[in-house]
Amino acid sequence: MTKPRFLHAVEHGLRQAHRYPGTVLALYLFQLFASLISLYPFWFLFNRHAERSLIDALPGGLMNGHHLIEIGAAEAGGFQLAMVWLIGCGALALVGNLYLAGGVAVVVARGRGDQPALFRRAGFAFLPRFAILALWMLPFAALIPIAMITLESILTLIYGANPDDQLGGLALQLRLAVLVLAGFALKQLFALARLHMVRNPHRSSLASLAAALVFCFAKFRAVLGFLLIFGTAYALLGFSLFELRPFLPHDGWLLVVLHQLWILLKKGLDVTLTHAEWHLIDAYTDRPAMVGGGMPPVRRLPGL
Repeated sequence: MTKPRFLHAVEHGLRQAHRYPGTVLALYLFQLFASLISLYPFWFLFNRHAERSLIDALPGGLMNGHHLIEIGAAEAGGFQLAMVWLIGCGALALVGNLYLAGGVAVVVARGRGDQPALFRRAGFAFLPRFAILALWMLPFAALIPIAMITLESILTLIYGANPDDQLGGLALQLRLAVLVLAGFALKQLFALARLHMVRNPHRSSLASLAAALVFCFAKFRAVLGFLLIFGTAYALLGFSLFELRPFLPHDGWLLVVLHQLWILLKKGLDVTLTHAEWHLIDAYTDRPAMVGGGMPPVRRLPGL
């Protein structure tokens, strides 16, 4: 039996991911920087608070976000300032992620390992077009609540008005699984659209999104298999942090280091996913080239 092409794409992504350590590090450093900037107002309020020793003695200490919010609310205007700061950081994080998405997509498309200069140029070149693509993606965000409502309707139809009474914790796990898969499906659609845009740089954002939708419907089984494999991988990665939390220290540097290693692993999975997505598109859209003794032509990206 011939192995499905999406499995070949997954294997290809796993084999090639080690060639992009600099790209993974860039993704990790951006998230670390964004996290530190986002937490700055809370740290500032924490250091100013007169009852710091009391708060620090509470379970979780500074790692417990509820204490930070209570401190912010206790300071005159501090909580409002922190919220404005966080909204600004969210906008900055969105722009930063769109910039990184362009860099990663083009570097992976070249397939020659880390290329810092190309990463920077591609990030700026595709940033405005990816921003427009993100706006076109907003209507598809309704997929997540639709998926959750559909699940609730099915559970109610089968188990009655209170499915939690009969299923217990399984109902919560089903909701989490559907939420993760719906969110990942939305992310997958955006990823395919941006890779179509990188593959055809002169195509508009809306045309790239339409091409991604056509690809999803035309190769539904491949996209579904791809979605289940990587969706499960991301879910297991998230659940591992949740399940291991009781066995980890409540605070201290060891907890911080372990959490950073977890983030680094997730960024490595992001690059692996991008490489596999690109290989999947190539597997279904490339045509054999009759050039120079059967050698395929070099793909060029105009303007980069």
